[in-house]
Amino acid sequence: MKKKKQQKRDGTHTKRCDAVKSKSSTAASIPQRVLPSPETLAMIAATVAKGNSVAPQDAVADAAQLYDAACEYLKGEAIAEAELESWAVEDQQIPQPKKFPARFDEFLRVIVGGKTTADRTKRFRDYLRFLKHTDDEVIAELERNRGYDFDQDSWNDGARRFRYWWKEHISEKARCAAMQRKKIKKSA
Repeated sequence: MKKKKQQKRDGTHTKRCDAVKSKSSTAASIPQRVLPSPETLAMIAATVAKGNSVAPQDAVADAAQLYDAACEYLKGEAIAEAELESWAVEDQQIPQPKKFPARFDEFLRVIVGGKTTADRTKRFRDYLRFLKHTDDEVIAELERNRGYDFDQDSWNDGARRFRYWWKEHISEKARCAAMQRKKIKKSA
């Protein structure tokens, strides 16, 4: 008995796309691609070719491209939604002022931190240097921020950015300090 007839009788017949999926998932070097069912691909191809004199192969190729583009778009939307959800969770952990709009001095005190106003301003100035690179731009940005009132969105956005930079900055400072200690030990 032929293999196809045997598969139909046993109920083990698989669609062509299922077989392609299983082959591609076993190959480690080939990224797995979600394939539409033949019916879905045919429906898209028929819609693409409707009213046009397009060869069936071209219509199917166009349908496959449309399907891939739709999958990429939805994947991007899912990533953006997940990022927004992670920001929402992170925003809940950000210290908030007592009321909005909040002044820049309160942002320095609550988010930037430091013992004195001078410490807080220096930290924020270092952050601006990281962003702006020139002293004139840093001074102008610092003066602009002094008159700025934060609403909740700008507060959370500024806090998120500063905290990320601060975490990287602290780890860099710790790495440099560890290297200095190693140099001192070797020279002693």
